[in-house]
Amino acid sequence: MSQVKSQAYLGNPEVVTMLVGRFCAEFEELLSSPVRFDKVMFRDKCNAQIRRYADIFAGRNPDYQIIEGFTEVKLPMRLRAALGEFWIKNQANWEGDDLCVFFEWLLVMLFDFIKKASGDDMLLEIMAKPSIQSSVRLLLGMEMRAA
Repeated sequence: MSQVKSQAYLGNPEVVTMLVGRFCAEFEELLSSPVRFDKVMFRDKCNAQIRRYADIFAGRNPDYQIIEGFTEVKLPMRLRAALGEFWIKNQANWEGDDLCVFFEWLLVMLFDFIKKASGDDMLLEIMAKPSIQSSVRLLLGMEMRAA
């Protein structure tokens, strides 16, 4: 695998951590923008962000390389199991797109955390949360690799 490919390979923990961090930072930025006062525009921007990241991890963005055999086969089942009730309640909103449901769950969790958090290094606090770290492991299939 070339250097360029490894920088866009979704089996690389640094790439996935960077993408999840960027996802969190974009949402934090969106929350601090005037757009949050317009519910329709805010929802549309959140949905666009969810789709953009779901496309990356689903292999619909040609700039990123999926984990063959995991991303398309095993990741959807693992996401459904991990999200449980949230997946059941929200999968119809995304026409069953497991990654969209996952990133919506991540936004809901981030919103709840950001409401309670304080401090200048909020992104560092967010990235240190066990749920964010377990999200990264889930997207990478780390438990499966260790087994």
